[in-house]
Amino acid sequence: MATSSLESQSLPRVSTKVEVTCHGCDARYRVPSEKAGKRVRCRKCRAKITVPARDISMRTRNVILEELGITHEEHEAYTPKKQAEAGIDDVAALFGMDGEAPDEAADPDKPKKKKKELESWVRREDPRQATYKAAGISGLVLLGGLGFARSVLFLGWPAAAVCAVVLAGIAFRVTQQAYTQDERPAKSERPAKAGA
Repeated sequence: MATSSLESQSLPRVSTKVEVTCHGCDARYRVPSEKAGKRVRCRKCRAKITVPARDISMRTRNVILEELGITHEEHEAYTPKKQAEAGIDDVAALFGMDGEAPDEAADPDKPKKKKKELESWVRREDPRQATYKAAGISGLVLLGGLGFARSVLFLGWPAAAVCAVVLAGIAFRVTQQAYTQDERPAKSERPAKAGA
């Protein structure tokens, strides 16, 4: 049994808007009613505004304009002029029209966090520290390798010990090389070979 075209069409969802006024700068915004009970940020003064929960008025744009004594035609003629004066293009007008700031927008009262410098134990500077780090990591690899070889590979204790020592030696060498500075110049800084 076929359905009629009216039944098969999905109608666009109409989102009702809620008018919210910023207490810091008296800016007015229209946010989706789904934001009721949540907080949005003012685009002008960056203050947080709480959207009223259930006692919200679901007024349309025309009703608001009628209350202000502005006809729809006057509003349509005024909006492009005002956008041109303010330097707002279509992309800027469409992006963030519901009055929300991006998540990464910082509170103006909070100082910005500076990137922390890496701790000295992470830096590649001292070969002695690199040896200590390599010894610690290879010790962990030795214990882990011993347990792995004994329980998973079902080897006897002597074979498991040899396997774990080899793994620990490899881990020591790789870790020590990773934490010591490379004294060799980069490939781009090396002198060209005479024969090439």
